[in-house]
Amino acid sequence: MDDFERVAKADILHVLSGGNYYVQTKKDMSQEAFLEEFVKLMANRYLKDRTNYAANYQNGIRDICGIFFGMDSAKKNKLYFNLAEELKKKWAVILYEAAANGKSGVYKKTSEVLENSLKKAGITNYNEEEFEDAVAVLANMMTDLASDEPFTFATLVWNLEGIGQAHYPELCLAWMQSMDTNYTTDAKSGFAPSKYRIVRINCPIDVTVYDAEGNELASIINDTPQPDAHVVVSFNDEGEKLVYLPVYADYVIKLTATADGVMNYAVNEYDSYAGEINHAVFFNDIQITAGQEYMAYLPSLTEEEIESMTGRAADTDYSLFLGAEQILCSEELKDEEVFDAYYCVSASGEDTPKGLSSVRESVSMEPSQS
Repeated sequence: MDDFERVAKADILHVLSGGNYYVQTKKDMSQEAFLEEFVKLMANRYLKDRTNYAANYQNGIRDICGIFFGMDSAKKNKLYFNLAEELKKKWAVILYEAAANGKSGVYKKTSEVLENSLKKAGITNYNEEEFEDAVAVLANMMTDLASDEPFTFATLVWNLEGIGQAHYPELCLAWMQSMDTNYTTDAKSGFAPSKYRIVRINCPIDVTVYDAEGNELASIINDTPQPDAHVVVSFNDEGEKLVYLPVYADYVIKLTATADGVMNYAVNEYDSYAGEINHAVFFNDIQITAGQEYMAYLPSLTEEEIESMTGRAADTDYSLFLGAEQILCSEELKDEEVFDAYYCVSASGEDTPKGLSSVRESVSMEPSQS
């Protein structure tokens, strides 16, 4: 089941001498929130578009799927378990290889991991060309991810077994039955995966989420999501507090400042028919004082908007108050305005020193004028 842990700190220097590595994990992010961010990262930064996918990933992914799905379920489960165990043992070495030797080093370690996992599972129904293609695409993706996002890579590997459990048929069946009144008394369906809202909060603040009746649903206190939440709340490795909410109900979020500073608060609406976020509302650079309480109101979409399959943004009116004073929205983007607001920044140095680091900075950009 979901026993997700985010890798927050890791010391891999000891792998150079064959020693153990130190890892610090935190239970401040849910598996659901991590996967939402991870899939978006992979799609936007690496796969990018159909042309890039077909040119660089398609054949290798086909061979991976051919190896994984061309066997009986017992061997497939054994392979997945072995692969998760092998990667968990070798992920620190792979991080080092990505920094020190690039794709060639990662290719060698990836080949060892996959070959050992297949051998332990008793799988031999693949040829050398399929294996090489599978290793090549895995090595490329792992090198890029390990170099660009080492803690995301470490978190993925650390939780592979739990992530795999989400695809067990018995768990999927139990989840569906839990939302069906034929099996569960007073069952309530979960929010439709086609549409949902992501609230993003950056500042020294505690967060409490309420339903329309004033019942507390979840909270983040001292940057730590509290247990027994009824909606998904997370704190990511960029210091951002996240709240995931359905679109079919009204919600209120109390934001209590824990120190003086600046608050940035935003609401994003995701619509699968648009394929991405199609409505974004920003309240930026709000000066806050310790002890102040802000109230954010998130009304439900209309029934017509919920059922719409056009991919066009809803007209949801999001608001933020400090007492009786309404805080004006800094910016609201819809549809093409949101799609055109994404930027991809690539940077490289003049030399390639050996080592590994992860740097996170905010980048402010304006579209170029022609």
